[in-house]
Amino acid sequence: MDIDPIGRTWGEIQPSGRPLGLSRFRNALWWGWNTEAAARDGVLGGSVPVLIVYGEYDTTANATPDSGDPLLTFSVPALYDAIPGSHRLLVKVDCAGHQIVWEGQHKNLVPLHNSSRGA
Repeated sequence: MDIDPIGRTWGEIQPSGRPLGLSRFRNALWWGWNTEAAARDGVLGGSVPVLIVYGEYDTTANATPDSGDPLLTFSVPALYDAIPGSHRLLVKVDCAGHQIVWEGQHKNLVPLHNSSRGA
């Protein structure tokens, strides 16, 4: 939680008087909603820059296109392609899966996080 100055101030107050802290998670959005909304009003990748990071071995966010169930068919590169603006960046992290923040490659996320917030 060291990289999250807001989240570390949340939670129960410990006997020491300091908050326990909480890890904040991004909102989960169904892929079907994203594909439809990604190009809406031309905002994403324009006035709202987009950074998408995913793992090379992430089969959760990169299911087989012909899975038979549109709610279970995900493709990070297809989502990226649906974003209309030029202010967008797609990063595939080698040797990582769906849970990058808990995997060996997590150390490579800190520079990406810092650059995405202008640090």
